[in-house]
Amino acid sequence: MSGPGQDGWNFMRWRAQSASLTAIPVLILTTVRSANGEWATTLGACNCLHKPIAVDLFLAELRRCLSLSAGLPAWYTHVRP
Repeated sequence: MSGPGQDGWNFMRWRAQSASLTAIPVLILTTVRSANGEWATTLGACNCLHKPIAVDLFLAELRRCLSLSAGLPAWYTHVRP
């Protein structure tokens, strides 16, 4: 979970400090094959998927993660598998 300027590790630590941000689900997208859903949940994410990601799998997992959050956004019903 690395990136320019702000990496995923710092983002997840920063996110954990804000109740309003922790309500927003995070789905980790990674090339690290040893990463799994259990690891992702220990970081506060709902799951992780390995790149490259099939669109139908991504959308299904995104829907699942959103259903775990407090409420679904208005656009949720407009996203097709």
